[in-house]
Amino acid sequence: MSDEQKAKISAANRGRLNPSSRKNGASFLGLGSKPIHGHYGSSIYRSWASMIQRCTNPARSNFSYYGGRGITVCAKWRDFCAFLIDMGSRPDGSTLERIDNNGNYEPSNCRWATRKEQASNRRQRGSNASALAS
Repeated sequence: MSDEQKAKISAANRGRLNPSSRKNGASFLGLGSKPIHGHYGSSIYRSWASMIQRCTNPARSNFSYYGGRGITVCAKWRDFCAFLIDMGSRPDGSTLERIDNNGNYEPSNCRWATRKEQASNRRQRGSNASALAS
C-alpha cells in the first residue's frame, strides 16, 4: 500500500469524509472507478473538476486561457480530498480564483471569491495587453 493510500485511509478514519462513503474502500484508494468522498457532483467538486479540465484538456474551449498558457494545477491538488482540505467549503456565490492570474492553481495562489471580486482581478487580453505590459 502506498503512502498516499495510507493517508487517505487515515483521513477517512478521522472523519474527514462522509461516513456513508467509507464503505467502498477500493474506490477511495483509487482502485475503483467512482470517488467516495461524498462530494461528487457538489459545487466544490465541480469547481475542482473544471480547474483540472481547464489546465489539462486541450479539447476544452477555454484551454488556451489556462493550460495553453502554461497554467498548471499543483500535484497535491490533483487529489480532490487535498484540494478540499486546503480550500475548505465553497461559500455560496463564490468561485475559485487565482490571486495572480499568471500563477498556477496552488494553495498560496487561490481563494474563493465573488464574481464581483473576480471581475476586478482580470488579466489584460488582446492586442493592447502586450503594449500595456511594456
